[in-house]
Amino acid sequence: MNNTTLRLWIVVALVAAAYGVSFLVKAGAAPPEVQLPDWTFSELPTSLPPPEVSSPQGTTWRGENAEMDPKLTAAIGADSVVDRVYRDEKGNTVSMHTAIFANPAEGALHSPINCYRGAGWEELTEEASTEIPVNAERSIPVNITTWERGRERVMVLYWYQIGEHVLFGRFDLGKVRWAMRGQPVWPATVKVLLQTSAEGDLYDAKTRILDLAEQIGRWIDKRSHQMSVGEKPET
Repeated sequence: MNNTTLRLWIVVALVAAAYGVSFLVKAGAAPPEVQLPDWTFSELPTSLPPPEVSSPQGTTWRGENAEMDPKLTAAIGADSVVDRVYRDEKGNTVSMHTAIFANPAEGALHSPINCYRGAGWEELTEEASTEIPVNAERSIPVNITTWERGRERVMVLYWYQIGEHVLFGRFDLGKVRWAMRGQPVWPATVKVLLQTSAEGDLYDAKTRILDLAEQIGRWIDKRSHQMSVGEKPET
């Protein structure tokens, strides 16, 4: 096989691979049917962890709802959106943005990483994956990065969930579609994004954002389990 023929076959293979990825992404963005959960993030306690549960870090979070511009809410394309600001005993704050999507294309196709870049933030640390425990047997990966714009520096953590599957962007949709092939009904897509100041000690910023993420992740896992087995949520 001469060099020209070899290059031709390489191009053909790359085009085929690109088409395959595109197909999987589009396929993953169009599930046959989606079942919205019987809960929303408005039910997430404003005090985390709940009184009967202790935080691994010994931190108690108090949250207040944050009003969002209705036009921005509509642009997100979510079925429900809840934004809050949580504070710990020391006055540290973590902003929370959560959403539930019947159409995963409206959520995971728009990565928060691209949104921060588009808003003029400079990425100080590369995207890194770490894990948070959501129950005694299972942990899930989350994405965490540090950003700077002008004199402001923040740490951002986010993840998407479709049932037990965790994803971070549009290319993961194809993988989820493959993993869920044959299932006539999909769970809704759940999005969690947290932001905290990183102007001080980065270790402290990471500790508090991971602590709140764990509390939220455990709550989602518990509510999803109650939904799957038909239990009534605790009041």
